[in-house]
Parts: sequence; structure tokens; C-alpha cells
Amino acid sequence: MTVATDTPVARLRNLGPRSAAWLAEVGIDTEADLRHIGPMAAYAKVKALRPQDASLNLLWSLQAAVLDMRWNELPSEVKDALRRKLAE
Repeated sequence: MTVATDTPVARLRNLGPRSAAWLAEVGIDTEADLRHIGPMAAYAKVKALRPQDASLNLLWSLQAAVLDMRWNELPSEVKDALRRKLAE
């Protein structure tokens, strides 16, 4: 079981200063915030505020961050499931 921490999102794997700033704009500052809202909802909030900036790579990065893995190693099954959720 992974425990959410007060680690700033900018220090999580895959999330740098730009994505951390976008997340801060929607009230997500820490790992605990991200885990509480979830990667999909976090992505949706950023996408609503910054539709030109938030690409699927942000969603992959958010999901991989909570799994503590590199975004480009996220299994295609997980990406497909996220795409299906987006389409709902």
C-alpha cells in the first residue's frame, strides 16, 4: 500500500516545474492532493483550465507518478483504460 505524502508534485517522477505549476493552478500541490483527487480528475481540471497545454502525455505522467514509474513505461492497457474513461 502506498501512502500519500506532502511531497510537492514537482518532486514526483514525471512531473516537472511546468506541470506542477498547472496542477497548482487547480489546487493540487502535493502527492497527497494528487492521490486524493486521482490522476484522471487532476488531468480534467488542468485540461479545463489549459485546453491547449494539457495533452495525453500529462495524463500518462500523472498516472505513472502515482504508480511511481516512468510515464513511457505505463502499460498500453492502462493507457487504453484511461482513454476509455476520457470518452465517458
